[in-house]
Amino acid sequence: GVDGLATGVALIAAIGLALIAGINDNHFVALLSLGLAGSLLAFLLFNFHPARIFLGDTGSLFLGFTLATIALMGFVKESIGLIFVVPVLVLGFPIFETFISIFRRLLRGRPIFAGDRFHTHHRLLNLGLSQRQVALLLWGFCLICMVTAVLAVVYAEWRLPAIGIYCVAICGLALVAGYV
Repeated sequence: GVDGLATGVALIAAIGLALIAGINDNHFVALLSLGLAGSLLAFLLFNFHPARIFLGDTGSLFLGFTLATIALMGFVKESIGLIFVVPVLVLGFPIFETFISIFRRLLRGRPIFAGDRFHTHHRLLNLGLSQRQVALLLWGFCLICMVTAVLAVVYAEWRLPAIGIYCVAICGLALVAGYV
């Protein structure tokens, strides 16, 4: 829906997963994440507004599947709290968008796989933001999620505050996008 949005979100998540895997000495997952991040960075040069090449549904589904798989691979040997919390923080925006889309469609009595024009980026565009502004705003949200996830891994005492920061950021995004 917005040039470069999915690519930038996936790039930030891949960098976050690479950092966390590196911290945990999981070199294979770090290498996979860095490879994905490198390819996304190269793709983003042609995908940011005005886009000359597009990701499409298949590309975004592939990125989502790849990031979810990498996230699960990276935390197999960790504590139960980290297994669930850190991937949710790193993939904060895609998880939020998926949840809110399913919830919205169920409330309206529509099939959950039916497309609509009520996604967060559509709401922000309707507020008058440009495609670049929407992409940068949502990348900033993803960056907040990624940094809090890395801090939660590095510092055990940051785990609960990281969840709090994520919740505040989600509420802020929901408020700005007009969900509240």
